[in-house]
Amino acid sequence: MLLGNLSHWILILLFFSYSSCLKKSTSEVKFNKTVGLESKKDVLFDTCTFSNINNAKLNTQDFSFFLRSHTLPITSNDLNELNNNVDFIYPLLLNNREQSFENGDTAYYFSKNLKSKVGYLLSEKSKSHKYQLVAFDQFNNLIGQYMTIGLGSEDSPDFFRPFDNNNGFIQFANRLGYSMSLKVFVRIQNNYKENFSIQSEKERINSVCISEDGSSIVTITYDENNTIYLSKYSIDGMKLFSMILQNIDILPNSLFISNDGKYISYFYRKILNNNINESWYIILNSLGNIIFKTPVFHIGNFPARNYSYNNTDYLIVEGHKVYIIDLTNRRLIKELCGNNDKAKAYRVFINNNKLYILFIEYKFINNTKVQDIKYIKTFNIITGENTDSLVIPYIGEISLYLENGQFYLKLEDPYIKLSIYKLQLN
Repeated sequence: MLLGNLSHWILILLFFSYSSCLKKSTSEVKFNKTVGLESKKDVLFDTCTFSNINNAKLNTQDFSFFLRSHTLPITSNDLNELNNNVDFIYPLLLNNREQSFENGDTAYYFSKNLKSKVGYLLSEKSKSHKYQLVAFDQFNNLIGQYMTIGLGSEDSPDFFRPFDNNNGFIQFANRLGYSMSLKVFVRIQNNYKENFSIQSEKERINSVCISEDGSSIVTITYDENNTIYLSKYSIDGMKLFSMILQNIDILPNSLFISNDGKYISYFYRKILNNNINESWYIILNSLGNIIFKTPVFHIGNFPARNYSYNNTDYLIVEGHKVYIIDLTNRRLIKELCGNNDKAKAYRVFINNNKLYILFIEYKFINNTKVQDIKYIKTFNIITGENTDSLVIPYIGEISLYLENGQFYLKLEDPYIKLSIYKLQLN
């Protein structure tokens, strides 16, 4: 049923909910921008206003030198840029395996490469048992509206995967026992229509992934015997191939399909005798044949992304460590890691044909896991060579963003709620 039949107040509520999230984020930054800039101006840099300086390892002059040497104040134009950054607007979204985010009464689901999202009102869904969806592109422009009924039960909510190219979305849910339902919707102008569906009374959904160009869909399902089925479909519902996998455990959010649908990859644990596990990352071609696999460090969520340079296709895989894989020549270029196994690759960026990785080491204070030592390493994508490193001499929580070629560093401190700087990296 099209949303043309929806009452206007429902749409207005959803828009206000979305606008409230965006405005709150913007207004908070604008308010705290003054605080942050004033602090920086006072400091030139008077770091006595920051409590989170590790005085056991460096003094306030070192931190002041870091700010003077590597940061610049932000401007209103920078704030406008940051309001297009999904990681900035929706904190910790990238840490969420379902790529979903709840803000008040609104729930959002994001596409593989975060270029589109769909949202609905939680209160309206609980009353009507229907999802009244509104879709946005990466610039927060409204691109479509649709209402769909739930596929799951009360104990198994529905999930959504919008297409990166804004031309549709997938709705799927597990039901009671080993059963599932999946529907693919495509956009025609500002409306949507169901293109095809998949039903099973013997399997549950493990994960779903869509190519960026919207041409291919990959699903992983499993039955009561833990037999895993990996299947690839065209956007019209034609099954291109299906394969059975046994004695392995696939991490759901690691499932990846390349932007053109040419490659499929995922992380899995191979179950050996005595329940001993081996951790592997595997890549399939468009026909489902294995073209590459490599052992990997066992910790991490293992999302991946495509990158092309000089007629060579690369895959950047993000776990506790980061892996650069040459897809064209089917080889591992390098495993990238921090200074020790405690260092987690927290954020990974590609800029100017370089790979930037924010590594963070954690510690526990009063049974709470907090950020400790942190540094940014720069790598050559072609060779995997470490070309530069920058230690961030701050023991409080930090976040790092990249928007339109510019890095932004956010420091959080009890005395300064939010302080954001342009970060200059080589």
